[in-house]
Amino acid sequence: MSSEVKGIWFVSIRGYIEKTFGTDAWLGFREQFLDEYRAVIDDVLPSEWYPEEMLQDALGLIHSRLARGDDAETVRLIEEMSLVGIGRFFRIMLGLGSPRFAVKQVPTLWKRLRRGPSSGNPVVEAGPRQARLEVTNFPYLADRNYRLLHIGTMQAVLRVVRANPLVVEIEDAGVDWIRVLMRYG
Repeated sequence: MSSEVKGIWFVSIRGYIEKTFGTDAWLGFREQFLDEYRAVIDDVLPSEWYPEEMLQDALGLIHSRLARGDDAETVRLIEEMSLVGIGRFFRIMLGLGSPRFAVKQVPTLWKRLRRGPSSGNPVVEAGPRQARLEVTNFPYLADRNYRLLHIGTMQAVLRVVRANPLVVEIEDAGVDWIRVLMRYG
């Protein structure tokens, strides 16, 4: 076992696609999954664990099929899908805090959504106007779609707390680590 993710990722992706583009768009999207994931995608449960590679496949489809290879559009779609996935409880909890508070919750959220020896180690340094998220021991960061995932999900977390202006960018990255800079005002 390398890394597993909660099914909420897939429930959120499906919910967003169906709501935004329609059921036919979802069916077309799901048909592009690798065979081993297509067999389970329709019966995904939010609280069950699935292989990280299944999310990697989904991210590749978001980038190629929905965003048509456009990185900025991929980030926007991931942000919107992440907002769907941030549960009501977390939305209320994060919404009551400052951007600094919300960003500091990321390691806790990460551990609720991922498990396994290669599931990464997130660390946050947060101040009143900016923060850095550094994730190590996460080999999926060699895939550029995972780098875009970090930008989109952090934008979603900051959007919940109405942090403006908002800048989220990759400061530096390697094959199994990333450092994301967030500026909020």
